Parts: sequence; structure tokens; C-alpha cells
Amino acid sequence: MRDTCIRTGVVLVFLALTGLGCEARVDEASKAERLIGVKIYENERALPALFEEWKALGINTVFASVELSTREEFRALANTHDIRLFLILPTFFNPEALDADSSLYAITDRGERAVEEWVQFVCPSRQGYRRQYIERIKQLLTDLDPDGLSIDFIRHFVFWKKSTWVHSVVEDLYRQTGAKVIPSIQVRRAYLEDTLTVGVFRETLVEALRAPSQGVVFWFWEALEQDPEKKAVLSDLIR
Repeated sequence: MRDTCIRTGVVLVFLALTGLGCEARVDEASKAERLIGVKIYENERALPALFEEWKALGINTVFASVELSTREEFRALANTHDIRLFLILPTFFNPEALDADSSLYAITDRGERAVEEWVQFVCPSRQGYRRQYIERIKQLLTDLDPDGLSIDFIRHFVFWKKSTWVHSVVEDLYRQTGAKVIPSIQVRRAYLEDTLTVGVFRETLVEALRAPSQGVVFWFWEALEQDPEKKAVLSDLIR
């Protein structure tokens, strides 16, 4: 399969959620009902200050790496600040598994390993890997009791296309499922060298919040944290 390029501002993943509160509605979600989330993979800051900033920005859901989520203080602060916690599970993006067993690599239609910059994929057809991963998820659910799971990279090796279809894809998924649909948008460039300007970020966020969207998830906090102008856009449109 040939990989397709991605542009900045693009939807990375869509969540169709039915278990977070009331039934999905066609009209625009009120600010109180929206899921406003960030994805975070690493953190060196004091956790209390981090959660205080999230609350100030209007963030009510955090999608965190397993490494962060296993920290008792992280989970306790999420509970104290009434911020829902989802575990990030990068299903077929697993460099550690590939380092341990290179036969797990997905292979492209060119006969090459499925690798592009930092992205490297386990072949989704590997049944043994899938069984082991499912058992790992069960154990994490038992140990950490999160509010939900962000099942990422559960696909073949491919890049998504342009950003202009954020709203149209939300509408399409809503029509097909009737569920709550929440787009995830980029905070800075990825994969290509295009610059994601503050203006483009604002436009993309406006599109991401249009009904029937039930919120937005920002990919990712480490980038947003370093960009005061984009944080100001978030506060302006979310608060």
C-alpha cells in the first residue's frame, strides 16, 4: 500500500464516543458538554502546576501515555481536578516490539519495512502480537481504571490527507454512527516541513468545533505548551 502524505492542521484521529454522558445531539454542543482534550506523552514539570494550567485553559480530558498514567500522583490530580483520563495505546506503533522481533514489521507494497521517519509499524495481521496486546490492555484496565482508552495506530501504514475536510468527516461519521464524534487536530507541523501558523490553527479549531462535533483533542500538549499564541487561541475559542 502506498503511503499518503499528511498536511499540518489535519485530523489525525476521530473518536466516536457513546459512553460519555448524554446521547449525541445534532445541534452544537454547549461548552459544558464539550470534550476538550490534550494528548501528552512526557512531562518534566511539577504535576500540580500542569493540572492547574489545564483547568485554566478549559481542558477537561487528558489522553496520557501509559508511562505517565502509571504515576499515582498523575491519576490522583486528574481525579481532584475533575479531568477525565484516557490511556494512549499506540497499538501497531511499537518500536520496542520491533526491536525485540524484527519479523513483526509491516511490509509495504514496495517490499520494504513500513518505516517513515519515526513511524514504524507492526504488521496488523500478526495474531500472536494482537493476543499479547489485548492481554496487556486488560491488565492496564485492571491496574489503572482509566475513564477510557485512546486506541491509536490501529490501522495499516498510511498517512492521512489534507486538513480541509475536518468538518465534513465529523458530519459523515455522525451520520453513519449517531455517536459523539470528536476530531483531533495538530498543534504544530508533522511529517512534512509545512509551518502550522497561528491563523491556520485557529481556522482548523473553528472547523473542528462546528456541530455535530462534541469537542476537540489537541495533538499534542508538549507542542501546545511551548506556543503561547496558540494557547491564547484555545482560551479565546474554548473558554
